[in-house]
Amino acid sequence: MFARLQQIYSFLGVRPETTPFPVSGLFLPLLADPKQPQFFVSYRRYETPVETVNMGAVGFGESFGFYRQEGKRLGDGLQISIAGGLLAQFNMDTPSSDLVNADYVIGIPITYRRDPLSMRLRIYHQSSHLGDEFLLNVKPERVNLSFESIELLAAYQIRNWRGYFGGEYLFSREPDDLKPGGLHGGMEFLSKRPVLFGERLVGGVDWKSWE
Repeated sequence: MFARLQQIYSFLGVRPETTPFPVSGLFLPLLADPKQPQFFVSYRRYETPVETVNMGAVGFGESFGFYRQEGKRLGDGLQISIAGGLLAQFNMDTPSSDLVNADYVIGIPITYRRDPLSMRLRIYHQSSHLGDEFLLNVKPERVNLSFESIELLAAYQIRNWRGYFGGEYLFSREPDDLKPGGLHGGMEFLSKRPVLFGERLVGGVDWKSWE
């Protein structure tokens, strides 16, 4: 049993040493993913066949590490965390900036990093709720949107650039006719040198496609 465990450690590139409640993560948050549990305020403009809408979006969320198996190199390893967030959108074209939608997300991400390669396996729950003023003004047919999903992403970093790709599957969903499969990918740039007033340039593109 011990020899088998040593083989697994060697394959993953981790050491027997463990760290409870690590303060940092192994898979960096996705900069451009609007569903990433993190703190942000953003302005968005949606152009649809029906109308063009100016939206304000806010997010409150974080990931908390529980356990880490340390890697052979500083910053590498295998970690289990819990992540949660509230993500809301407001219609800035209305007099009172109506709340359009609020998403509640809670999940357990298992993250791994070895040199430039990092991965995230996440099982999470999301429930979505339309705002009261939006319901009164639009009067849509009510749909209870809630699902549990499993997601796997792999990322590779070369200097200032990081690319990632993966997919997810909704294994429990409401309504039942919601298609379960999706692909997820993107590219990010993180400057290591300060350019203006000691700040760094960052940017990203996030792409998702569902059945």
